[in-house]
Amino acid sequence: MLHIRCEMPSDFGRYRTVSGESSDSDRGTTTQEEERQLLMQARLKHRPSSVAAQIDMNSLREIANKNYGSILGMVHLSLSKYHECGRFKDDNEECDMEAAMFHLKQAVSCGVLEAIQLMARLYLKLPTDIMSEVEIKDTPQNITIGIGYMLQAADAGDRSAMIHMAKAFDSGLGLGDNYPSCNWKEAAYWFDRAIHTESSDASGEYDSTMEDPQYILMAKQADLWRQGGNELEKDASYAGELYSSAADAAQGEGKGRLASKYYALAEECWGEVEEPEE
Repeated sequence: MLHIRCEMPSDFGRYRTVSGESSDSDRGTTTQEEERQLLMQARLKHRPSSVAAQIDMNSLREIANKNYGSILGMVHLSLSKYHECGRFKDDNEECDMEAAMFHLKQAVSCGVLEAIQLMARLYLKLPTDIMSEVEIKDTPQNITIGIGYMLQAADAGDRSAMIHMAKAFDSGLGLGDNYPSCNWKEAAYWFDRAIHTESSDASGEYDSTMEDPQYILMAKQADLWRQGGNELEKDASYAGELYSSAADAAQGEGKGRLASKYYALAEECWGEVEEPEE
């Protein structure tokens, strides 16, 4: 069993904010998706200062978004897998897991999304298909590092990572040292990103994540906007819109009873909206 000790800054996971700019924002054109993101950012007002970048993670994010398929990075990832499965060992030798982790880290540095996803899951002790012999200590620092990797993966378009971060910010659990409590502004942002991720991620793949269908994510986001708090300003009107959209989506999936529940919640939210004074 290989034990990993990684010396990294404790603020590794603090680069991503709810108002992070799109990598396409400088192209001079505004797409429908960009308009939706601008509207979402307006609802979320501004970024929390506590999530400011402390190391140059923005450059790593750009690498993950643009250079995910670098030949060198993919070679390192393949070498990592070969060492992990014992491709290069003699019959009586054990697999060289230190070499496997070395090449995995190099693949991460090259911005290979699959490597970033795997590293996040290793540090957060989530199930993985490979590297099962790697044991990383369950410490606050390592959780912080894992959250940093998970945020990178989410920012690169990995829907499952978006959902993981949305749920973590919703509950406040498993966020590491940089996020001492739940942050519903961040949760709302990542739920919204996950709901509207209908195309491929940075590596050209799309994880439909059927255990978290769209209508469930919409309803969870609506719950946050209806209640408000934890850095998120209450907006009952928008919560009603989300419940109504969740109802439509549930109806389309044949979930009639659930759709009726969401329609009723939408009406309740709209009933909570105060009429403007004349």
